[in-house]
Amino acid sequence: MTSTRSEPAGADDGVDGLVAELREVRARVEELDARVEEIGEDDLERVADAYNGATRLLERYEDRATDYDDFEGYVEFQEAFVDFVEGLPDDLPAREGFEAADETFQKSRLNGEDFEHAREQREPIEAYDEGVREAFESFKRGAPAREMYALIEVAGSYPLVGFREPPTRLREYVDSSGAGEEPIPKLLEYADYSASKLDHYVDEPHELKRHVATNRTYLDRLDGEPLTVEWPPPPASKLRHLTREYEPVVRRFAPEDTVVALREVRRLATDAGRYGDLREAAHAIAELDDEQRAMLEDGAVEPALREAREERDRLREALEGA
Repeated sequence: MTSTRSEPAGADDGVDGLVAELREVRARVEELDARVEEIGEDDLERVADAYNGATRLLERYEDRATDYDDFEGYVEFQEAFVDFVEGLPDDLPAREGFEAADETFQKSRLNGEDFEHAREQREPIEAYDEGVREAFESFKRGAPAREMYALIEVAGSYPLVGFREPPTRLREYVDSSGAGEEPIPKLLEYADYSASKLDHYVDEPHELKRHVATNRTYLDRLDGEPLTVEWPPPPASKLRHLTREYEPVVRRFAPEDTVVALREVRRLATDAGRYGDLREAAHAIAELDDEQRAMLEDGAVEPALREAREERDRLREALEGA
């Protein structure tokens, strides 16, 4: 009896699929070969070399060019890319692509409008910072010390709110003593009294002096600064997280207009691109001296850069001819 071996189900389909895939690959290779022949292998290698050079330049400056704390590095990168593009052969295929990239980088240079926008956007930040400082100081003057420490305890639940925790023994004293019903400025005033005078105001005057007087520096320095927004402002993502964490703390002691001001600050970061320009200008305002800022705002930097480049080229030619 003769047995017949059957092929596994689907085997033919698998082979047909591989054959079709190989044909597609072959067609793609032939297409690429035709394009290489049309453009020229030498020209493709030249473009590849230029592309690799641009990539190396971007990688070298990536950290500095995107670090708003390093404004000098940002300008240095722009200058380096200008030099790179100007050094490319005029007959390089696709040279316009490199020129377009250079134009994109140069468009990001600061101008007077950027500075004006930065000043305008600083107003809501300054308004909020001033409001939260005043509200915190008012709370510190009028609220019982016990409530102040309860506020700081709540703030401790938010990692981006940087209040320093009160010394443990001071907190325990405020929680357990009747003196904790007094505002912090009053406790500091009491700490300056003589023991006999203080005896008229609080129980256990020596305990108050021991816990309050020895922590005067901490109590004096306790202010609303941990709830303010720095200037120049942080990156957009950080500002959004920062203001979200600030709000539940601020709402516990500040008036509604301060909370509204905080929300206005948060809205600044909704347009990441425009906010990036704001930060860039803000860092320039902070880092440059008055003369440099005036030149940048008036557009006087460009002529100065052209003059410097021309002088550099003259020196280079002189050295090469020596």
